[in-house]
Amino acid sequence: MNIGIEALSIEHAAEIFTLLEKSRNEVGQFLDWESSIKTIDDEKTAIKFFVEQGKIGILKTFAIKKDNKIIGMIDLDRIQNGTAEVGYWIGTEFVGNGFVSAALKILEKYAKNELKLTKLFIKANSLNHRSVQVAIRNNYSVIKNKISEENKNSKELGFLAQKDI
Repeated sequence: MNIGIEALSIEHAAEIFTLLEKSRNEVGQFLDWESSIKTIDDEKTAIKFFVEQGKIGILKTFAIKKDNKIIGMIDLDRIQNGTAEVGYWIGTEFVGNGFVSAALKILEKYAKNELKLTKLFIKANSLNHRSVQVAIRNNYSVIKNKISEENKNSKELGFLAQKDI
């Protein structure tokens, strides 16, 4: 498995947008931002924001690549006090192959060695079983996994897990 992560840049916009278009049905079930990306220009605007947030140190966003092709994204968000939240999505055609777990392992090393972080959190919709399983398979300790009437039909984040790195 030839998986890597690469710092996100504006040059990735078209490839990410194409992947999102192919994966909208699945991605849109759980991530509220996907509906705001309607064009490549929207994707470029989002990437510019991610890059700016990276410059001030509160967000680090990466393309997940397999054999040099973008297959998803992964990030460290809300970086502060030695901690960060991990977020990820992967194109529908690449789901279920361990690619997110492989990218997560690389991201954890980066977070520990380059950013000197000590703890990571993963938040997800409790009904997004694949994202929940990524956290569990990668030895994150579940803090909360709540499915309620309020979140079962929304994109509410009822799952939270943490890992010391």
